Amino acid sequence: MFRKLTRSEAKAELARKGWSNRALAKWWECTEEYSSKVVNDENRKRHFDDALRGLPVCPKELRDGDKN
Repeated sequence: MFRKLTRSEAKAELARKGWSNRALAKWWECTEEYSSKVVNDENRKRHFDDALRGLPVCPKELRDGDKN
């Protein structure tokens, strides 16, 4: 059975794929506060770990949007 991601592992997974919290919030269609809460909560439900692990590389247009 897979163990849950730690906060550091979740953040590293996002960084590895080029995701910022702002870009993730846009992708998930939620607020930045909510996506941050999910990433930082080590007691998050397992489906969020699956979602974080399964994210594609962040699309360029979302990465570019962080610079504005």
